[in-house]
Amino acid sequence: MTPPTTSTSDSPVRPATNEVDVDGPLPQPTEPTREADDLPASDGDPISEPNNPTPHRRRIPALVASVVLIIGGVVAIRAYTERVQAQRNAEAKLATARDTMAEMQRQTAELQAADAELRQTTEDARTTSKLAEADSAEARAALGALEEQRQALQQQMVAADSGRGLQALYNGRMKTCIDGLNRAVNQISVGDASGGASTLGTVQDDCAAAEAAGPSAMPYDFPDPFVLIDGATSYAYATNAGGGNVQLATSTDQKTWRFVGNALPKLPNWVEPSATWAPAVVKLNGNYVLYYSARKKGQNMQCVSVAVAKTPKGPFVDSSTGPLVCQEDQGGSIDPSPFVDLDGTPYLLYKSEGTPVGRSGALWSQQLNPQGTGFAGFPTLLLTGDPGGWDHGVIEGPSMYRDQEGRLWMFYSGAGWSSDQYAVGIAGCPNGPAQPCARANAKPILKTNDRVVGPGGLEAFREADGTPKVVFHAYQPGKVGYPNNRVLVIGTLKLDHDSVSLDY
Repeated sequence: MTPPTTSTSDSPVRPATNEVDVDGPLPQPTEPTREADDLPASDGDPISEPNNPTPHRRRIPALVASVVLIIGGVVAIRAYTERVQAQRNAEAKLATARDTMAEMQRQTAELQAADAELRQTTEDARTTSKLAEADSAEARAALGALEEQRQALQQQMVAADSGRGLQALYNGRMKTCIDGLNRAVNQISVGDASGGASTLGTVQDDCAAAEAAGPSAMPYDFPDPFVLIDGATSYAYATNAGGGNVQLATSTDQKTWRFVGNALPKLPNWVEPSATWAPAVVKLNGNYVLYYSARKKGQNMQCVSVAVAKTPKGPFVDSSTGPLVCQEDQGGSIDPSPFVDLDGTPYLLYKSEGTPVGRSGALWSQQLNPQGTGFAGFPTLLLTGDPGGWDHGVIEGPSMYRDQEGRLWMFYSGAGWSSDQYAVGIAGCPNGPAQPCARANAKPILKTNDRVVGPGGLEAFREADGTPKVVFHAYQPGKVGYPNNRVLVIGTLKLDHDSVSLDY
């Protein structure tokens, strides 16, 4: 049931109906009221009029934001500029610091170089001083030995020739010899080695006549000799003594020898003075190459070094910083001897010293490079000592020689060098210098006799005409062992099939 409708007017109440009255005017739709803030803004819109405060409230924050952004940008630009400038300043300071550091490094390098030069100068001065002292000591030792011999010979001469006036002559030549040796010693002691050698040469004839040296005209101590034939001149090199690190004498007939002086006046820094032994020289590629035994500083060990010169007289120059060969695990290396085979290949022979316990010395060969200043092959063991043989397990001083029939021989020394047991043996090397050798004789081919005592250090060579020769050192009868002189002896080598003999 529909509830009644009340009206506030006097019009009659009309019943509710869903029909439209077609006779009256159509009803108009009622538009909802729009708030001013919801209307779009336009130039003609009443809400954008000045008397409307709403647009101003919206524009003020935007302006403030723009100002803030501008100010922030200015600040950022200023901060960036300052940062760039600070970076540039830092880079400039860094460059200055680097320049300063480089200058300090340069100055430090100069100071280090000056210090090294000063140290080297000091070391050279010390070495020169030690060398002069050592040379003087060697010369004085030789002088003492000669004076002892002089006294013994004088007594013999007085007893044998007192009635024939020979004593005065003998004593006169001996005095000349002794005076000359004294002068040489003084010269060597102040560093004038060449002057000392020259003085030795001037009194050599007097010393030879006074001492009656026997098979050699070289009256001075001249151990481990090596002879090089160059043209018409024979050059003899020997272990250090009164004549210097490597003694040098020359001859045109191998009978009369003249001291030249020290063929190796300066030793490299790693070498101790007064222990340069067994020199040997070969000509290779237009240069003269010297091999010698040298003692390493601070070690009681001999090694082998090499030096080069343009002439056989030298001076030979050793620019090495260490040994050419040094078998430290076998006690060191000594007694170098070069050998050039028929095809021109050079080899170097040498000895390993051996150790005090359980190992004797041995002989080795090793192929050299064409210049002779280094090796081009590996070492070959040639021969070892025989403890039960005549060498008593000690062999040294190897020297190779190929005869006219093409056979290759190796000479070597054995037993104690400072005794009358020292002697020379021979081995055959049928397979060449880079293969082992075998003893060709159970006994030595050269030993003590009525002319020489304790001969050794034999080196074979050829004369210019091809004559085979040998050179060796020996004590004289009754004057055996250090500090007696070991004199130079030249002989002719005779090889007849399997027999070997020496004529000296």
